Order: sequence, then C-alpha cells, then structure tokens
Amino acid sequence: MVSLSGVQQTTSAVAVTAAQTLFAARGGLEWGIHRAVSNDTTVCAVAPTTTTTALSFAALSINVSVACSYTSNTGGGGTFVRTYYLTSTATYGTTDAPTYVQRAVEAVVCRSNAPASGEC
Repeated sequence: MVSLSGVQQTTSAVAVTAAQTLFAARGGLEWGIHRAVSNDTTVCAVAPTTTTTALSFAALSINVSVACSYTSNTGGGGTFVRTYYLTSTATYGTTDAPTYVQRAVEAVVCRSNAPASGEC
C-alpha cells in the first residue's frame, strides 16, 4: 500500500507540473504574438529563417522557447499582409528524468493594414 501511495503522489505531482508547463507554453505563445504584431523585429525573422527566443519561469523551473517566422505579401488593391508562424515549447526537467514534461503550442497570426478588406 505504501508503494501505491507513493506512485499516486508522483503521478499527481507530474500531472500538476504538466498543467503548469502547458500554461507556460501558452504564456510564451501570447508573449510572442504580442511582440510579433507590435513589429518587434528581434522576435520574428523573414521565413524560411526562424528566430528563437528563450524565456524562463524560474520559480517553476520551466524553460520556454518561442520560435517565430513570417511571410509578407501584397494583397489586392495594395493591401499589405503579414502572416506570422509561432511555436512555443515549454520544458520541465531533463529528458532522462521520469518527471520530464514538454508541451508545445502553435499559432498562425495574420496582420493587414486594411483588416476590413478580408485579406487575412
């Protein structure tokens, strides 16, 4: 019974860590989207090149990596359209540890100088 209890506690702790890691990945994605659409040229690179930014949630020992690239096009009537491709990957622990957790989330965001045109 003691063994089973220990396994249950470890499983619960890993489940909590997995949820925290997912939220960290989502936070990294939101950060990347905000920086990208704010024209922060240090966050995104013209595709196929990808810019990767490392973030850390030190209090939780979670590391986050945000990768971003974009393409630019001119739509109908001279409408400028930029499409951002972002991936945020959060990790906890080392890959050889039984408590290792990795979560990744992705987003594609379109920005236009004439949103009403429907180019995005």
